[in-house]
Amino acid sequence: MRKNIKSLKLKNYDIILENYFYFFILITPILTIYDDTQAVIRVLVLQIIFISMLFFKKDFIKLTKQLFNNNKVTVIILAIFLISTTISFIISPAKVEHWGFNFVRQRYLELIVYFFFFIFIFIYLSKTIINFNKFITVIICSSLIFVNFVYIQGFFKSGSEIYKLLSLYSEIRGPGLVLTSFVSCFVGYLTLSNNNINYKDILILSLLLSLVYYFGGRGNLLSIFIICVLSMIYKKIINQKYYSLFLTFLISFGLAWIILKTIVFLYSLGTDNIQGTYSLIRIEKKDFYDRIEIWIASFNLLKDSLLFGYGPNAFLVLQSNNLLTIDGWWIKSNMFPTHTHNFIFQFLVEWGLIGTLLILFLMTKNMLKGIIILIKKQNKYLIIPVLNVLALTAHGLVDGTYIHPVTVTFLLISNAMIAANVKFK
Repeated sequence: MRKNIKSLKLKNYDIILENYFYFFILITPILTIYDDTQAVIRVLVLQIIFISMLFFKKDFIKLTKQLFNNNKVTVIILAIFLISTTISFIISPAKVEHWGFNFVRQRYLELIVYFFFFIFIFIYLSKTIINFNKFITVIICSSLIFVNFVYIQGFFKSGSEIYKLLSLYSEIRGPGLVLTSFVSCFVGYLTLSNNNINYKDILILSLLLSLVYYFGGRGNLLSIFIICVLSMIYKKIINQKYYSLFLTFLISFGLAWIILKTIVFLYSLGTDNIQGTYSLIRIEKKDFYDRIEIWIASFNLLKDSLLFGYGPNAFLVLQSNNLLTIDGWWIKSNMFPTHTHNFIFQFLVEWGLIGTLLILFLMTKNMLKGIIILIKKQNKYLIIPVLNVLALTAHGLVDGTYIHPVTVTFLLISNAMIAANVKFK
């Protein structure tokens, strides 16, 4: 009797933990809807709660030891990476008397939480079978809440700059980064299920893409186009027809434009001072040269601190303390660029060559593992995390997907899924 009660309690706790996992995926993107500048704190709190809950899982210590023994090389590299980034933090030129030291310390603590969250989510997924229907349902629900809330805000805030409502730095990029996560996961789902045209799926994808159009997200639209192509290439490699998948993408991109124009028209009926949509075609020399100037400045920084970089969030802090000047940027825009707009340069500036090579090696090794599993048809469900990582990485080459709390969370979960070869039911 006592054994049955104990077994029932353990089973109930596993159910609670699983439901929290789904809740975490559902709520994390939505946390950016209100006061996105505080989203990182909310996301970290949710991650810490998950880490704490996993401690009470049955045989957690035993399971951890087993997984560490089976992944010794990865564990050693992760440990060296943590030591390396800690050295980067300790030797950072951002002293206490300098403005922004708190940002350096907070970013380091943020990295520590991300580090342990990845380990714990990997441990959890290694021995847990995820309900696929629940998993994809919470992603779809979260994305639809996200998109519809932004559009509804436009009706109640006449004349407001709608593109500022959700972004991390009060710009259009924040929502675009989150949308890349949503669309890439949904495209993975379509790749799994799209043998015939499903108009409900087309409507969902169209709504997501219409918001991409609204914000004029060139970087995330390009990354979305890339994963759409990759999904069809994958279908071809495993000898499956991709005709209906291609039609789904084609119809969705077209319908998204119609939805966008319809919503903008409805906005115009309610106010004379409607905020215009951002044009996707903004090919200006200024935009191109701004990126080049930032990358050149980042590269020049490496000469003086190649091995360990300048510490977390150093790119912004160095500028604010007149230790880094990007040619003409302040004069042109009256602001400091908050990040390097390229995750590799961001890693190099913050963690140096040692930390960057370590994490890039693990990322590449993990991605190759996922691709091989997919090609060998050993676990078709990995197409979702693989496409998610590829999309956010492509977008991260020109923007901040590797620093935004929501997209970093998606990256951590997706990489953990691939590393754990997560099973679905």
